[in-house]
Amino acid sequence: MPNDDPPTEPPMPYGRREFMGPSSNSRDPDHSRPPSNKRKTNLDPRAARARKLRYHQTPAEAVLWGLLRGRRLVGLKFKRQHPIGRYVADFTCESARIIIELDGEVHDHEDQAAADADRQTALEGLGWFVLRVSNEDVLNRPSAVLEAITNQAQIAGAVTPHPPTQLR
Repeated sequence: MPNDDPPTEPPMPYGRREFMGPSSNSRDPDHSRPPSNKRKTNLDPRAARARKLRYHQTPAEAVLWGLLRGRRLVGLKFKRQHPIGRYVADFTCESARIIIELDGEVHDHEDQAAADADRQTALEGLGWFVLRVSNEDVLNRPSAVLEAITNQAQIAGAVTPHPPTQLR
């Protein structure tokens, strides 16, 4: 006699929810959006943009952040995608007043190069030193990039920082 019972599915190993790995976000299994944080719903638009940029980092940004985070470079504290004035800097070290900007292929175009120069002038006017590094250098020569950052931090530590000018 044939079995008329519907076929049963094998039991899930972890109850009703599928196992998605140790770093999964159970609210959003496909990771299509950053995790929400209810405490920070009234963010300044620059802070919201900075958060979005942190979530969607480039491969070069991920590599450099892995080398800088947690005071790994000569004890300096770095922040990533940090709002300064009307801009969001890729990486900053407030104690040395250094901004590290990573430049990909889009920065080779004439229009973008002019915008980058204006941005750099404005940030330097606020008392920051801007160090521009190509994505290619971060990916292929990370030790040279770290050496350049360390050298600039040593220069910044030896020189009294100039007061920022007021932008109007």
